[in-house]
Amino acid sequence: MGARLTKHCRDRMAQRGVDEESIRATLDGPDRKVPDPGEGSMLFLKAFGDRTLKVWVVWPPRNPKAMIVKSTAWKGERDADQHQG
Repeated sequence: MGARLTKHCRDRMAQRGVDEESIRATLDGPDRKVPDPGEGSMLFLKAFGDRTLKVWVVWPPRNPKAMIVKSTAWKGERDADQHQG
């Protein structure tokens, strides 16, 4: 499945240590999908060892062969640039 990564998504990938291969694997074979109609998104989740990747895409897709990826994060992990206060 094709995917177009938004600038926001690419920024979050760099910030959170997510590679494009993991995004594609999550979209191609998610463990679970959770709709978020209020945000116009579908959340795809996939386990990689003891971590779970979350990938948000525009939903419904305008072109199912090239989903627009809005953002990504590792479930339960804080961003590297967040500081505890």
